[in-house]
Amino acid sequence: MQQKTVAEAIRPYAGEIDAQTEGAFERYLGFLTESNRAVNLTAITDRDEIIVKHFADSVAGQSLIPQGAKMLDIGSGAGFPAVPIKLIREDVDLTMLESIGKKTSFLQRLGTELGLTYRVVQGRAEDEGHGAMRATFDVVTARAVTALRVLIEYAVPFLKEGGVLIAYKGSGADDEIKEAAGALRALNAEVEDVRRFTLDGQYARALIVIRKKGATRAEYPRAGAKIKKKPL
Repeated sequence: MQQKTVAEAIRPYAGEIDAQTEGAFERYLGFLTESNRAVNLTAITDRDEIIVKHFADSVAGQSLIPQGAKMLDIGSGAGFPAVPIKLIREDVDLTMLESIGKKTSFLQRLGTELGLTYRVVQGRAEDEGHGAMRATFDVVTARAVTALRVLIEYAVPFLKEGGVLIAYKGSGADDEIKEAAGALRALNAEVEDVRRFTLDGQYARALIVIRKKGATRAEYPRAGAKIKKKPL
């Protein structure tokens, strides 16, 4: 992989960034690398691969997010795509949902390190989707979480009617969309767009945009074990 600066890597997806923002990305990279020695946050440890496969890939979806949107990121892990988006889109009102305590702790400390304001909730989508966060978000994002047909059941209940799920996927996006037909019908949602791009000229990527058309039935999301045993 050809070496790039952060600014060069994300320019195709976010335009020009100033020195302060680039410095924040560099602090993110350093904090992630250091924290990864103690907590399994990412299998990607090479600097240039982090910049391209995590930072650039994450910000690729930012143009699909409305100004001032209330956004939930599911399964945030090390903060992708949510934190890179927040670094270039201060207008986004961000909440991250992560089930693993060590990762939620990392995300909270990361916010302090980068001077960012966001919320971190420790919990599972199958539980929180029936609670106070249900039907309250304009946008839900998810990257490297689960199969699309499962993700739809987890994510759509969090959306307001008319809100969108932005699912980050790879070269198998078309097959995942076909397999998700039942979930789309059950959750009253539809695929509105598929934005395809090649990351760093090498990696086929797709952003699947799913619009919530109406209210979600109270039974969804089901418990994780039921979803896995009998996906929609």
